[in-house]
Amino acid sequence: MPLDQIVIRDLENSWESLTLSLQAIARWQGVEWHYRTINTALGLSFMVSAPREEAADLSWWMTFGRDAFLIETGALFGVKISPLGPPWPTAVVPNTPEGFDYFQQQIKPRIQVCLAHNHPVLVWRGWPDYREYLWGIVTTEHPSELGLGGSTMWSHGQTVPLASPPHRFYLVEEMHPRQPANDELLRFCVRNIRCILNDRIERPFGIVTGAAACQRWLEWLTQEPSSSNSSQANGHYQMARFVTYNLESAQRFIEHYRDGLHQDLRPYLDALHSAVQGTINALATSRVLKMVEGLYATEDGRESLAAGVRATKDFLLAQTKTIDHLAARLGV
Repeated sequence: MPLDQIVIRDLENSWESLTLSLQAIARWQGVEWHYRTINTALGLSFMVSAPREEAADLSWWMTFGRDAFLIETGALFGVKISPLGPPWPTAVVPNTPEGFDYFQQQIKPRIQVCLAHNHPVLVWRGWPDYREYLWGIVTTEHPSELGLGGSTMWSHGQTVPLASPPHRFYLVEEMHPRQPANDELLRFCVRNIRCILNDRIERPFGIVTGAAACQRWLEWLTQEPSSSNSSQANGHYQMARFVTYNLESAQRFIEHYRDGLHQDLRPYLDALHSAVQGTINALATSRVLKMVEGLYATEDGRESLAAGVRATKDFLLAQTKTIDHLAARLGV
């Protein structure tokens, strides 16, 4: 099938653009993958993250490092995914004139070869406007300055151009879709989730995770607000929505697979489900923009929001303890 048949479909309360991208590629091959399953396999259902070094608005912290387990997850489901050449040189910044030239000379030709052979390319960043930090799929050449376009989240199924050079890119080489057995899937997910909750993501992915990311979130929330209170309040609100939407997909995953697993494993999943629900409850106020804006305007209000993040950190530590015990039980 031609690449222009690949279209990312938005799902309500499902904001992981990498997961939606993988769903779109599978659908292109006639296979339907459930969001809850792919999102949990990637580890994203349990990921609270913050960029390790890059200065980015809090609104987009939860878009960094999503590909930490992309290649392994693809392999689990029968998809061969590989990096499209070496990463950006340290001395070259993508969103600069030098970065634009490097992309045109070194990266774009590789993408064009992939497109010529009917291989989609997954990319992070470079999409226009409010989609800048999203993952998407390059599927076509495009009459725009960068010369490439494709599909990404929040685009209503339309082909959109790349507006700036992407920061990360992967070739989807082969697809022989498979559905792993429940036990195999659980072991894979637990291994990845354990790395995330214990802040053990490899350094090149540029993130801290779990309770360490919550601590960064607290530090951001308790700093002196700038003149743009509305923007900062929106950052907190969007971070909370990213986190809780992912946790809701974690709950759906647990509820779907729990009864198909050995009964000795079910208490671990029940405890995990309870800790996840506690995290969602702790951030309930932070998911209502009008309430966040009102609270963020005062010191006492910001302290109230911070209390929710502290509770989130505690529940993440509870999740970590349960996952560590389950990993030991599974031998992963």
